[in-house]
Order: sequence, then structure tokens, then C-alpha cells
Amino acid sequence: MWLPRGEVGLSPLEERALEHASIVISLELFRLRTGVEVEHRLRGELLADILSGASPGSRPLRERADRLGHDLSRPHVAFVGQLDVTTEPRRSLAYQRALAQVAELAAEYLPRPLVAMHKGAVVALWPLDSVRATSAGPADGKEQIAHVASSVRCAMASVPDAEGATVAVSGTEQRTFQQAYRTARGALNVALRTGRSDTTVTPDDLGVAGLLLQLNDARQLIAFADRTLAEVRQHDLRRSSHLLQTLRVFLDSGLSKTEAAQRLNVHPNTVSQRLRRIEVLAGLDLSAPTTIVEVGAALMLLDVAEGGQPT
Repeated sequence: MWLPRGEVGLSPLEERALEHASIVISLELFRLRTGVEVEHRLRGELLADILSGASPGSRPLRERADRLGHDLSRPHVAFVGQLDVTTEPRRSLAYQRALAQVAELAAEYLPRPLVAMHKGAVVALWPLDSVRATSAGPADGKEQIAHVASSVRCAMASVPDAEGATVAVSGTEQRTFQQAYRTARGALNVALRTGRSDTTVTPDDLGVAGLLLQLNDARQLIAFADRTLAEVRQHDLRRSSHLLQTLRVFLDSGLSKTEAAQRLNVHPNTVSQRLRRIEVLAGLDLSAPTTIVEVGAALMLLDVAEGGQPT
């Protein structure tokens, strides 16, 4: 709406016209916002059904995807993004804006990627052969995926109240949407647990952990890790304690109890008490170098297994 400057006030007729225009614009904005919200909800329901195991080739699911402009017959790569938002009351609004930003970015690609919120993160199933509307961007497949992932991260990080964003990418070897999502979600969780944030992450970036993420059965990893840390893990589950977290931070702090205490915001004596409790429960000697190697491997396996599980 535009009003000319001037010292003369509006006439009654002009005031009525202004009121009428305001109502019309408000209704139009409400209609547009409602349409966007419904579209996001429908895409979220479609994504949830796909990731819960519904067959993308089934007629009902295929028809729903077609109506929303998505072709599920093509191979896709999965992106999973998480915001770094320090103000908790603003988190929901920040994610809504981030979702809108990524959806707007996805609209520039054909076939159209499927973008929605899922399990507290922005998830995008991106067709591998999607072509950007503009001619810019790398031509190599892996470089193009990295370029898109970087664009998604920048779009998410640009919203108000976001201090950064981390986006993880699945590999291109996954044969199903579920496998691609599980790999990307696991890569995100492992990256965040190991201190990598405000960046893009691929399984290749995570070394052995990235390779293990592509296993189909996380139970094998948990079983192997439980040979070392089963009692400690069960203690945490039963009593809601923080022994595994303390052990992980202790290792990440270079075996310094003082630094671990600072990171955990507890007294060094508390760290010492927790470590002694771990030694008793697991029958370990944390002063032995071989034990530290064994415990570190077990923690990595747990990170991969738990990170790769749908959350």
C-alpha cells in the first residue's frame, strides 16, 4: 500500500478506501500463509510415510507425490539439517523460517525435491538428477551434491535467531529412502557429538564412523560396544545418570579431569567419582592405554548405532 505525503488529512472516502484495501490485503496474506502451511503439512505427512516404510511405488503414495510435484521413481540423496538456536522460545519459529527458506531453494530445482520437517530437523529428499533452474554450479555429481548441501545450510543459517546450521548428506549408494535418511541422520548426530557443527558433513568426512553408518543393522554395533560398556550403558538408562557422557568428554579432553569438569560444568571431584564408578561397573582400568583405545572404539560404535537409529 502506498500513501502520498502531505499535510492534508484523508477524506472520509479515502479512509474507507484505505480500510477496505487493508482488509483485502490481510485476507490475501492469510490465504497465502494458509496455503503454504497446508503444503508444508502435506509434504511432511508424505515424507513421514515414506520414511516409516511405505512403498514409494504404491499407487496411493505415488499419486500423493505427483500432486505435490515429486517424482519418487528417481534415486534421491538425503539431507538432514539442524539449527543452532540458543534462545529456546524462538526455536520453533526459527525452524519454520528455515523450512520456508529451504523449500524456496528447492523450488528452483527439477525434479522438485521433497522438503519437510521430520523428527525435529529439516529433511530433504533430493533427486540425484535434479537440474538447477540456473546454469551456475559444478557439473560433477559429488561436487553438485556438496554445492546443494552448502546452499541448504546457508539458507537455514540465514534465518533470524540462528547462530549456525549443520547439514549432513547421505551417500549415493543407498537403495531406499529409509537407508538414505538413516545415513544422513546418523552422520549429523555423530558430527554433532564429536564437535563438528555449522558445516556440511558427508559419511566420507567421518572416516570409519561414516563407513559403519552405512551398515543396515545397528544392533550389531551395539552388541559389539556392549562387550565393553554394557553395564555402564544400562546404568545410565536405569538411573538417568551421565556416565557415558562423562566418559566421552573425558576422552575428548585428552584424559584431563579438570578440562572435562569445565566442559561438563561440574567439580573435578565429580568427574573422578564418575570415572571410578565406570571402572567398577565395566571392570576397566582407565589408566591403561589399551583400555582407552577399547573404550574409544566402543563409544564410536554407540555414536554410530544410536545416530543411525530413527529419532
